[in-house]
Amino acid sequence: MVMLFIAENKGNMRVSKEKQEELKAKIRRILVRMPRISVLQIGEQLGIDKDYALKLRKQVLEENRKRIDKQTLDVELAKLEEIYSEVKLECWRILTAGKKDENGNIIEPYPSYSDIIRALKEISNVEKQLFEIKFDAGLFERKIGTIKTESIFLDKILDNADAETKNNIIRALKETIPDKRRRGEENNI
Repeated sequence: MVMLFIAENKGNMRVSKEKQEELKAKIRRILVRMPRISVLQIGEQLGIDKDYALKLRKQVLEENRKRIDKQTLDVELAKLEEIYSEVKLECWRILTAGKKDENGNIIEPYPSYSDIIRALKEISNVEKQLFEIKFDAGLFERKIGTIKTESIFLDKILDNADAETKNNIIRALKETIPDKRRRGEENNI
């Protein structure tokens, strides 16, 4: 009797959100058992109108597609993160290269200042690219007015480095970043 009432009053049918989710869950189970089932048969099994069954089936299929797309995206992002972590690891090897023995003799040569700067830039670029890719993929939400920009990248690097590496990085930065006073003197000559 209820089935006929719902089917006859399809234009006036009101279903609560909980009931709609329950029906969608039942449609998911039906589609797993019988993927080629018609909308009419779904409606008959659940006691709902075929048009409403069609609407719910479309919603279920759309939710499934979005879930699969997200899973695929997550897998691809994980692969990309793995590649980028390898790039960063190689950059860190450049930054921490060079060894001296207890007498102060160089066992392994230290990287040049330009190599250190390039490694720092590459680490920064990799982090930036990965963030942009994740942002474009929708993993982050932009809240206008709440984004805080700080330059903490160099602090993180220096915190993780030993004393000798810190000194090399700082010396390399001082030598490559022009001093305002020297720049002014050069322009006056």
